[in-house]
Amino acid sequence: MSPVTNALVFLINALFGLYILLIMLRFLLTFLRIRFNDASTLFLLQLTDPPLRILYTFIPRWRTVDIAALVLILALTFIKLLLTVYLFGQYASFTALILRTILDTLSLALYVFFWAIILRAILSWVELLTQQSLYNNPVVRLLDNLTEPLLAPVRRRLPPTPGIDISPLIVGILLYAGILLLSW
Repeated sequence: MSPVTNALVFLINALFGLYILLIMLRFLLTFLRIRFNDASTLFLLQLTDPPLRILYTFIPRWRTVDIAALVLILALTFIKLLLTVYLFGQYASFTALILRTILDTLSLALYVFFWAIILRAILSWVELLTQQSLYNNPVVRLLDNLTEPLLAPVRRRLPPTPGIDISPLIVGILLYAGILLLSW
């Protein structure tokens, strides 16, 4: 494969992947009913709003599910896969591309939660070492709001352990197992 093809595939994966990640974050924040009222979420809203505003005219929301964002995620993932397959000079059936699109989208959602839990755990250690509260930081609040719906049910079922919360470890292992299953 030529260096030009490699560079194009890298650019397609990087640019599409970054924007798909932003839309996935918006989808998950909307689904979890997290308010868009601080700097980090308003920035996310501004970056993802232009294409979604067009889709909202004919794709309504259903309860807390932002269907337009989900459609945009699936469409962009499909286009990314199609361009990648084309640049590699390979053939993939429409059914295979659709299946891979769905699996990649589910995998991305799990990756978002996985890395959010890891970042939250690291920041809690930083907070412990510096003896300063980081909760006023909008990114920390966002991570807390994003991960708490996954961690709270596990925390309720575990016996209390003084000083150590092992729920991020358990949820992280389960999320990564899901990611491995979807990478089929």
